[in-house]
Amino acid sequence: MRAFLIRIVFFVGFLLVFLFHSDFTFASIVINEVLPDPSEEGEKDYEWVELYNAGEEAVDVEGYQLIDAADHSLVIDEMYTGGRDTVVEPRSWLVVQRSGHKSFSLNNNEETVSLYDGDEPIDSFSYSTSSKNKSWGRIPDGGDIYDEKLTPTKGSANEAPPTPTPKPTPTPKPTKTPKPSATPKKTTSSILGSENTQKPVVQKQPSISPLSSFDLNKDDILATSTVFENMREFDSSPASVLGVKKERKTYALFFVAAGCIIITSGTVLAYQMRKKKFSVI
Repeated sequence: MRAFLIRIVFFVGFLLVFLFHSDFTFASIVINEVLPDPSEEGEKDYEWVELYNAGEEAVDVEGYQLIDAADHSLVIDEMYTGGRDTVVEPRSWLVVQRSGHKSFSLNNNEETVSLYDGDEPIDSFSYSTSSKNKSWGRIPDGGDIYDEKLTPTKGSANEAPPTPTPKPTPTPKPTKTPKPSATPKKTTSSILGSENTQKPVVQKQPSISPLSSFDLNKDDILATSTVFENMREFDSSPASVLGVKKERKTYALFFVAAGCIIITSGTVLAYQMRKKKFSVI
């Protein structure tokens, strides 16, 4: 039982050392921002790397190394921090400037900067291109590397570039309807000229009598008028034609009735004569 308790105490003590000992807080230090192409004269001396402490404990980075893509290293001390203490407080920044270092430098293109504590890698930062006086950084601080170049914020919080406000699309102006052309007014000269213009002479056609093309004598005219008089006397109205038809129908019925009477009388007479003949015999 005693040995079991000793093991528990040893495990708890090891866990506390793991959580709170300064040797295990190094992962909170990250390369937060870099300026590979400064605008100042002698720009190489003004290249800088910004470190950020994302943890809750202060970290002293004296003796840490920055190593460029060509494997040149810069050992961090107060000479490269502008005389500032190398202890980085929680949620704070520390700028490491090249300041005349002979070999370490930041390439303008295709660069990877790494942070080491002795042989232990702490962090790395990569970029592909650069622009004059534009930096690469993490947004938010200690987060992911932002995918666009930034305005440098040396020793302070990084800021994402403002989103450009889209310009409103101009409203097209309505097309003006063209006004109809004004009818040209007659000038005085044209009016005066029209007075002097002679009107065309209209030649009258000789009048032709409708009957002049026919050679008619008096007898022909009288005969024609007589035919028209007879045609006028004939009543061709529907009522008159219907009366004629009725009259013809009456005559037809009369003749049919008369024929029937004659046939019947003849038949009766023939029957009686035949009857008498047989009675005599």
